[in-house]
Amino acid sequence: MPAAFTTNNPTKSTAVLIGSSIETLASAVALASLGKSVLLYSADFNDVVRQYAFEHEAVALFEMYVANGVIRLADFAELSLAKFDELSQIAECFWVFASDALFADVDVAAWLSVLNRTTKDVPVVLSGSGDVGRFDGLAKTLKRAFVYYVPFVFLESGQAYASIMHPSLWLVGEKTADSLHKLPALNEFAERAAAVSVQDIKTCEFGRMSIMSVLAVRVSLMNELSRLADGVGVDITAVSAIMGKDKRIGSGYLRAGSGFGGQTLPQEVANLQRSFGITGQQSEMIAAVERINTEQKELMFRKFWQHFDGFIDGGAVTIWGGGYKSGSGRTTNSAIHALLRLFWSYDITTYVSADEANDELIRLYGDEAKFAITPDPYATLSDSKALFVLSAPSRLDVARLNDVALPIFDGGNAFGQADIARLSGSYVGVGRTK
Repeated sequence: MPAAFTTNNPTKSTAVLIGSSIETLASAVALASLGKSVLLYSADFNDVVRQYAFEHEAVALFEMYVANGVIRLADFAELSLAKFDELSQIAECFWVFASDALFADVDVAAWLSVLNRTTKDVPVVLSGSGDVGRFDGLAKTLKRAFVYYVPFVFLESGQAYASIMHPSLWLVGEKTADSLHKLPALNEFAERAAAVSVQDIKTCEFGRMSIMSVLAVRVSLMNELSRLADGVGVDITAVSAIMGKDKRIGSGYLRAGSGFGGQTLPQEVANLQRSFGITGQQSEMIAAVERINTEQKELMFRKFWQHFDGFIDGGAVTIWGGGYKSGSGRTTNSAIHALLRLFWSYDITTYVSADEANDELIRLYGDEAKFAITPDPYATLSDSKALFVLSAPSRLDVARLNDVALPIFDGGNAFGQADIARLSGSYVGVGRTK
């Protein structure tokens, strides 16, 4: 438990952050890197650091700044009216990450209302996601003019620090128009951004949700096109490359695979669908995105079942990868969960080599009899009847794969064409085959 924090500096030079997420961690490190003093209130931020250990640069800087006293940790439970009065003497801003697990059992609007009973000249920054209007409503709860909303549309998994220090899009919502100069810390991020958009808060919320939903639609379209590619015998990765060369389209989010995961895209799709419902409307497109994404997570299992004509009970398989995307240590909404449940329902043992995601999978499934982590991705191949690939190891050894010649089900399209050509066993990907 961090020691109680008391103010001893009369200048308003400290950014007070309240949260428990990678967004909180990245913001704390970025502000410290920009010369700010940071006071971070959380419940157990060391757990956040452990969960995001794969964010090597952000975590290393965080630990350095904590050791140097630039970032100070304090207990969320200490926050009270008296504490906010004290903090108002030193705070340049209060930055509240209202969608974090820290607030899961908290009425955020009621909690924020405490700030209305203390000094009202300290700007408040809100971050998080939700239905359109959630943060506009929270801003109106705060009886102060200078409230801002910053959605993390720019954050890249595995590159949290780099992506906040040089955002692709710095999107800010203002409660009071043309007031961003009141909070220099946010302007420093804007100056580093490739693009900047400042709007009212509700428009900013709609923009955040729309950006993420468009990305989800792109992924889902490629996944649906991959099924047609299977039918006509075309490699979907070649099609993606063609599309990416068209400047009107660009190359991002055109990779077919085992569905999109993580926290943000699935949550934003659900937010958009719910927002349609609140207004008495429905979106057939967003409903289709959710359906395609769910089906895609089971696609490789269906191909496995077809390969063996349904005779799949018992035995073992090896799975490479587990994070919701290659290089991530988080498995939220990853296809690994659907695959594991399906394999276990057929009494199939699963050997998993997931690199950065190993620790999280052990926490989730360590007590499951049919689950085992294998540090060497090749060690269990001789005991397996198939290899499933969500992401490939850093060094792909085709010779070792050919020693066992297992059927390979590549749900991440991780194999290059040259590697596929060299395989002695069968290979099936997403919208591509040997």
